[in-house]
Amino acid sequence: MNKIIFLDCDGVINHNAWYKSNEYYNNEFIDPDIDPKVIERLNKLTDELGIKIVISSGWKIDDYCVQRLEKAGLKNIIGVTPNLMFSCSPELYSRGLEIDA
Repeated sequence: MNKIIFLDCDGVINHNAWYKSNEYYNNEFIDPDIDPKVIERLNKLTDELGIKIVISSGWKIDDYCVQRLEKAGLKNIIGVTPNLMFSCSPELYSRGLEIDA
C-alpha cells in the first residue's frame, strides 16, 4: 500500500511561531515562508516511513510550488492535487474533492 501525505503549506511549513522565531529575524532560512525545522521533520518522517508527499495546498497554483519546496529541502514530493476551485460551483467545492481526484 502506498503511504501518502496530502500537504497543506500554510500553517504547517509556515506558522506563527516561525515568523516570531530568532531564526526568521536573523535571516537564517532559504525561503522566508518555509520553516527549515519543519522541512527536516517532514523529511525524517517520510524517509523513515516510506511516505510520499502530494501538495494539496493553495500554493499549488504557483507553477513553481514544487521547485520552491524542493529548493527549501523538502524531499519525496510526487505531485500536486488538481485545482478544481473554478471547475465546480463554489458551494460544491472542497479541498477534499481535489484530494479524491
